[in-house]
Amino acid sequence: MKEKFVMTTFCASQIADASITTLALGVGFPENGAWMSRVIESGGLNNALLAKMAVTTVLIGLYTFSKENNSKYFRPVDHGLRLTGLMTWGIAAANALRLAGYLR
Repeated sequence: MKEKFVMTTFCASQIADASITTLALGVGFPENGAWMSRVIESGGLNNALLAKMAVTTVLIGLYTFSKENNSKYFRPVDHGLRLTGLMTWGIAAANALRLAGYLR
């Protein structure tokens, strides 16, 4: 059950970040991430969102695979997914506050 919570919150953080980023880019905010800004320049926002969701899917797959196979790597993958999710929630919250201040 704990694993489903970790996966769900990680996916939700990625979706929240993608949604807020899309809104922010739409009103003129720049993309600060080096990798994502290159993806947006070369393929547009839709391709960038697809790339973000593809990476999210791979990380969830790695998490599930390491858990199902009782891999010695499950613990570091678990901690990495939790930390990445927490950082993404923080970034999404900061961007939402910046966007809310801009839209006022």
